[in-house]
Amino acid sequence: MAFFLKKIKPTALFCLAAGLAGLGFSQPSAAQGIVRSDHGSWQIRCDNKSGPGVDICALMQSVTAKNNPNIGITVILQKHKKNKTILRVQAPLGVLLPGGLGLKVDGKDMGRTTFLRCLPSGCLADVPLEKKILKLFKSGKRATFVVFETPKKGIGLPVSLTGFTAGFKALPIMGAPAKAIRVKAGKPVALPPKPVAKAPAKKVKGNVSTTVKSLPLPSTSSGKNESRLAPGG
Repeated sequence: MAFFLKKIKPTALFCLAAGLAGLGFSQPSAAQGIVRSDHGSWQIRCDNKSGPGVDICALMQSVTAKNNPNIGITVILQKHKKNKTILRVQAPLGVLLPGGLGLKVDGKDMGRTTFLRCLPSGCLADVPLEKKILKLFKSGKRATFVVFETPKKGIGLPVSLTGFTAGFKALPIMGAPAKAIRVKAGKPVALPPKPVAKAPAKKVKGNVSTTVKSLPLPSTSSGKNESRLAPGG
């Protein structure tokens, strides 16, 4: 049965994994990086550890086993120059390493590949992805990755391929200049009308007397001016 991934030398695999680990995706289960966009069941996450102005991004999806939430995998794809695609799969610690990692696409068995190494976060398989498998990912509905607990017992972890084509198309090439974020100009906001200044009050010509004339108090029989309150009733 043919392997679903190209065979490359172990030394090349080690260098490849070390390179990916240095780009901010050494622990994919922690969902590192900032989500740039969502594409169905997939996300594009980017990291800036290589400095500003450089795109370090990956297309990612994490799933867990239906009957055992403690068993899960994270699938990562990264584009490189010369039309190369790198597939990294992180499986939980405790998997049977000699069993390797199996793959089925829409029920069709594509074979197995080996794990490269194990870290505290899990065991990793890092390999270049063949174009024919990439084509199946774009046209398929589900990819099932299989890890083994025993030589005869495998656990299938289904990964949805919904949104994969759009996500892969939007995924930038590793090390490409980062795209500038364009901000759309908003519609001009009408300024409130300026308040109309009131005309000053017209001045009245002539002298205005401010003298208050006093009114005489009613006179009493005694001839003196008195002010009294008249009893009510």
